[in-house]
Amino acid sequence: MENAVKLRFALMVIAYFISEQNSNQIIVCDLFHSIVDYSLKKDGKRLSDVGKIFQHNFMNELKYSAKLPVIEEFGFSQEYTVALMEFLNQAVEEISPKGDEEITRRNILRDWVRKNSAVNGLSDKKNENIPKVESEKQDVCNSGLDSKGIISAGEKLEFKGPLAKKIMEFAMKVDVYEQSLQKLSDEVKQKEKELAKCKMQVEKTEELYKSSSEENAELRSRLQQLTEEMSELKNREKELQDRISRQSSVIDIIDEDKDRSIVEFKNQIASALKKTYDEFVIALTMDMTVDLGLNMRDSLDDVFRKLKKQGIDIEGR
Repeated sequence: MENAVKLRFALMVIAYFISEQNSNQIIVCDLFHSIVDYSLKKDGKRLSDVGKIFQHNFMNELKYSAKLPVIEEFGFSQEYTVALMEFLNQAVEEISPKGDEEITRRNILRDWVRKNSAVNGLSDKKNENIPKVESEKQDVCNSGLDSKGIISAGEKLEFKGPLAKKIMEFAMKVDVYEQSLQKLSDEVKQKEKELAKCKMQVEKTEELYKSSSEENAELRSRLQQLTEEMSELKNREKELQDRISRQSSVIDIIDEDKDRSIVEFKNQIASALKKTYDEFVIALTMDMTVDLGLNMRDSLDDVFRKLKKQGIDIEGR
């Protein structure tokens, strides 16, 4: 998975969890410890569109009520904290807000970065081409996660948002495919070494033991077997590469369709409540009576039932 895709996913999941009242600090901490590496290209230079990625996948995903974390509480090393604050400062300063709402959101993030920089005695100046920093995670990040930040079998998480469920599902699949691909690549290399060794043995056997046809036949059979196994491994490697490409494309499609799905959902709710609203407008011009009160009660009951039908269960809160 490309670093740009990993960065978008990590920022979206961080925004989701810290927007929830009971956020999972283990995942938030672990992903904060990964985003500096994800923000770098293979040559060690920063991705050119970190501001845009940060704006769309973190700032715009945060709820207004979200309580932004104190970076110092994660217990990162001083070296990594410096790199993280430099990245956050660069990302915030490269945001291009449209309208008063996004300007307000950016200013909130700007104040957050400055306060965390001040707490850690750091400067909030932009720093281009920050080198890749590797440091050990503190114990606070390790519970329930392996070294790659994947959820372990003993850690059960709930994702209430359908978008978060789908993104996590596809991202986990891509990571599994990448691990399988690496394993297959290692097997291919090992088979290639074994094949080269077997070829050398065949050549030596043909030179030294031309009369030993039985041994030559056995070695040739082994050579043919290894050749077929290597061909099969290469086919499986190509299949996994195709799967990774498809799953990465699905993540991008989900990200693009998110806003359109929200608008359609709002329109469905508005259509379902339009008749009730028209009746309410008429009732505003009438004197309050017992019958009118009963009708208003029935109308409210109808509103709550329609909201529940659309997946908004107020009674169950």
